[in-house]
Amino acid sequence: MFNPGFYDEDDPMQMYQQLRRGGAPRRFDEYFRCYPISMLPGPDREDANHGGKVFLPPSALDKLTRLHITYPMLFELTNGAKDGRKTHAGVLEFIAEEGKIYLPYWLMQTLLLEPGDLIQVKSTDLPLGTFIKLQPQDSSFLEISDPKAVLENAFRNFSCLTKGDVFTFAYNDNQYAVEVLETKPPHASNGICTLETDLSVDFAPPVGYEEPKRASGTSTPRSSKGVMAGKGGTLHSHGTMAQAINYAAIAPSATTAAAGAKATSSNFLTSGHKLNSKKGSKAPTPQASTPVAGQSTNAPPPTVRRTNGPQPLRLPPGKLFFGYEVKPVKGKEGDEKKDESKHFEGSGQTLRKKKDNK
Repeated sequence: MFNPGFYDEDDPMQMYQQLRRGGAPRRFDEYFRCYPISMLPGPDREDANHGGKVFLPPSALDKLTRLHITYPMLFELTNGAKDGRKTHAGVLEFIAEEGKIYLPYWLMQTLLLEPGDLIQVKSTDLPLGTFIKLQPQDSSFLEISDPKAVLENAFRNFSCLTKGDVFTFAYNDNQYAVEVLETKPPHASNGICTLETDLSVDFAPPVGYEEPKRASGTSTPRSSKGVMAGKGGTLHSHGTMAQAINYAAIAPSATTAAAGAKATSSNFLTSGHKLNSKKGSKAPTPQASTPVAGQSTNAPPPTVRRTNGPQPLRLPPGKLFFGYEVKPVKGKEGDEKKDESKHFEGSGQTLRKKKDNK
């Protein structure tokens, strides 16, 4: 079957037909069956699934080489069955089976493709990008501390981007989706090349994001003067929390406070009773426990002097006590030696008595 996008130099008939059409074409144009990268035979290529490059068969490399396609190799992907939806992509490797192309899943979603659908692949040239405006598809993107650095690392897996693309990238075990809202310089294809170029990035608010609104409470009184807006919010000139809550209006009066104190102290006016109290003794008159300013109602504890035990040492500062010097008592050492010598003063005894010599 003759392919208008490529001709075989060894076939005279194809060469003749191409010359009748105005010369040999310089553009790669092929149709492939598309599949997601997750279905690519071999090891898992998760990184390639979050990029902008595709896998083509080895025969595509041979055709591109013979056509002298300029580098980097960029392609226009078109889904003719869906109103000619288009986007652009680069190529990562030429290891796919013949007649097949493997795309990142987000590219298949952008082109509304299903596994096994036909897709048209054309070689193209795109200008070097200078500006791009992105919009995250979820507010969780705001949790990234340095989004520009993260995107710079993610763009290493991309060769080009097109206005309207919703690409994905992975960061910290999370997947983020970002839509391309604008590209510069303007081009008929709405695409730019992101390789070896200084690209300025701008961000639009994420989808569904709302600016936090400051609640204006009416319970907290505010002064019309001295109100300043700072980094921490609205500052009031009241100065203290008591003034901010209008404590003077809700605080109990001095009379109410005194009555409450008197009622509380009346619970402890009773005196204790002894078991061995004498008859006729009168209980002492209890005194009110209401505190008086400048006086203490607690009597000082009585001073107890020890007379039957060792008295505390009163050493001058800078000295420590390690005990008294042990001195032996005179006279007792000799008596102990006497008692020990008495154990060996007895006389020996024999079983056979000596006869008296007459």
